[in-house]
Amino acid sequence: DVTDLGSTEQLAATTIEEFGRVDSLINNAAFYLQVTRGPFEELPPEEWDLCMAVNVKGAWLCSRAVSPIMKKQSHGTILNIASMTVNDGTPGFLHYVASKSAIWGLTRSMARELGPFGIRVNTLTPDYIPHDKEYDAKQPEVNKAIISRRCLSRTQEPEDLVGTMLYLVSDLSEFTTGQNIWVNGGSAFH
Repeated sequence: DVTDLGSTEQLAATTIEEFGRVDSLINNAAFYLQVTRGPFEELPPEEWDLCMAVNVKGAWLCSRAVSPIMKKQSHGTILNIASMTVNDGTPGFLHYVASKSAIWGLTRSMARELGPFGIRVNTLTPDYIPHDKEYDAKQPEVNKAIISRRCLSRTQEPEDLVGTMLYLVSDLSEFTTGQNIWVNGGSAFH
């Protein structure tokens, strides 16, 4: 449970027991599929809280749990996963968009705080990836619309993130921190 301090501390302790070190953390847990879509005035407050707890607090707690280990190692990477909904300002989805906006800020501040310890913190921001058949069947027009605005006109697959993810957690990106890397097939540019 990424929203629970004890669970995240246990995650770090178990990793140390098993592997003796923590080289990378990828914060990818998200409350997404079950979110209410609609005008922001109609979003249930308890759902807002859950979205922020999983998407923002979860990334913070997991990072908090591994940072002492990474500080002792004088090395480590934290990779936070955001969403192109932030750039797009996707309507009817305010709590999710706001939570992923917070990830951009979380990354930048943590990069400043952890940089002196040799720890790099970055964000990977993918575009829409239709990965849940039931969810995607409810809105088939979304993927088509997004494909139409991409330079690379096809559906984004989870595998499209692998190369960039490996770069960001490896020593190949040794001098890259505080950055937000978009992997979106050219649907938008910085």
